Amino acid sequence: MLEIVGWIGSFLFGICGLPLALQSIREGHSRGLNWPFIACWLGGEICTIVYVFPKEDLPLLTNYFVNVAFLLIVIRFKIWERKNGIAAEKRRLIKARL
Repeated sequence: MLEIVGWIGSFLFGICGLPLALQSIREGHSRGLNWPFIACWLGGEICTIVYVFPKEDLPLLTNYFVNVAFLLIVIRFKIWERKNGIAAEKRRLIKARL
């Protein structure tokens, strides 16, 4: 039972970065986040992976690796912004119809 609770918690924490990654993809940038926040988030994930890896705690490792994947998406759009995000394209199309 405790293992199931651990997996549920890991899943919920793991997907916390999903809305932010999707927003970055949709808008084509991650301007709302500053570099110190991103660095602390990435550093915390890496340090906890190093700490938990020898313990072979799969729920926690899954959480951390999923979060790193979402964080890499955010970092990608922080460094390389897309010229026209999907939201900007939708606004352009709506204005064109009016």
